[in-house]
Amino acid sequence: MRDIYVSDLYPNKSLNYKDAATLPVLNLAFYPNERGPYNLDPSLDRDGHLVNPTQRWGGMMRRLETSDFEAANVAYIEFWMMDPFTEIEGKTPNYTGDLYFNLGEISEDVLRDGRKFYESGMPVDGDRSQLTQTAWGWVPNQNAVTYAFNTTSDSRRLQDIGFNGLTSEEERSFGPYAKFLQEVRSRVRPEVYDSILQSPSADKYHFYRGTDFDEQRTSILDRYKFINNPNGNSVAAEASPERYSTAYKTTPDVEDINQDYTLNEYEKFYQYRVQIRPEAMQVGQNYIVDSRTINAKTRDGKTPETKWYLFRIPIEQYERRFGNISDFSSIRFMRMFMTGFNQPAVLRLATLNLVRGEWRDYEQPLYTTGLGGQSGQMVVSAVNFEETTRKRLSTTCFLQALVAVWNLDKNRCSKTTSRLFLSPSKTFRAEMHERSTRTRNLTCVATNISNSLCTLTRSPVIRI
Repeated sequence: MRDIYVSDLYPNKSLNYKDAATLPVLNLAFYPNERGPYNLDPSLDRDGHLVNPTQRWGGMMRRLETSDFEAANVAYIEFWMMDPFTEIEGKTPNYTGDLYFNLGEISEDVLRDGRKFYESGMPVDGDRSQLTQTAWGWVPNQNAVTYAFNTTSDSRRLQDIGFNGLTSEEERSFGPYAKFLQEVRSRVRPEVYDSILQSPSADKYHFYRGTDFDEQRTSILDRYKFINNPNGNSVAAEASPERYSTAYKTTPDVEDINQDYTLNEYEKFYQYRVQIRPEAMQVGQNYIVDSRTINAKTRDGKTPETKWYLFRIPIEQYERRFGNISDFSSIRFMRMFMTGFNQPAVLRLATLNLVRGEWRDYEQPLYTTGLGGQSGQMVVSAVNFEETTRKRLSTTCFLQALVAVWNLDKNRCSKTTSRLFLSPSKTFRAEMHERSTRTRNLTCVATNISNSLCTLTRSPVIRI
């Protein structure tokens, strides 16, 4: 899990003294055979692993600051991903699966009970009359005014207990958790059962540092396995088990992800699928538009070959549509999840952006007579010298630039010129030479290409 430097992916990019030299990589580690928080499926083997791992899923979601994709002209989901089949310590991963994206209205109800849970609503005096019991545990009765922990002494320990409103000790005797413990006791080894008993709901948090991890020489991936669990992730500094603070956050966990003090329970979204398979890792397939091979030096002095792929998913090319959603004017949430894997998998994303276009598609016929029957496709892409390492524009990129100029200033182009853009079957050089002898309009367009590239050099992005 080495650092990824900006120069690895963008060798021509200049950095000033304020810019970070490394990229903030999003590492998605999925363990399909291990229980996640609040998974009470008793289908475990002797080692406590879930059976049928290919049917399991793991994911995350977040709110989007820009929700009207139509007004913002958001066109793509774009990210650089390290080749998931990169050889590690002489071994090449042989897993297969899928990475999914959901865009739209996604339920915030983590534990499906129709009630909004927020940790700061748990009473610090033990008064259960302020709570309502559900199938999962306890939920506050009162509506939240603000999301902040109580500041009285020892209140953090009583409130920072996860989404079910139960401590690990209370879970052992509470309805579904007690039943789960009873069912798995005869299925797993005694030492495995003891570890499950420590946190029946599997929501216990552990900081990535710790004396126990140091003594066991725990690997980096294993150190972060429990970093997103909600039970105990906001421990007060004076209650820290170490000499340093082990809190992951200082605010309470709430099901209200977008912080609007309501609980969204709608499920209506667009779904996109990226295949994680060796045969699908080809430019021109699986939404892959570019690739890059680097030989960055690692801390052990070696320079292994690493391949990166640029994925660009048009938001209008969704695989499926769920619920009553018909446009992109209200995309408030994004969810990512992995499924179909039969063994642990790690995906490394150096960037993850929603790309907004400067151009809009004109979907009506351009002419009613004369050129009927012609067909073609216009694709506008970002081209720049910092992030595009090719020494010269490819034929495709050059044609895209010409198309953009033609759409902006159609009065300068004759119908003869327009056939250049609508006949991608011929090579650009042959077409350029043939038509330059017949019309000055083509030359007129070509002289404006440099100006158009100033606009095309970079599409604005919305950081996720």
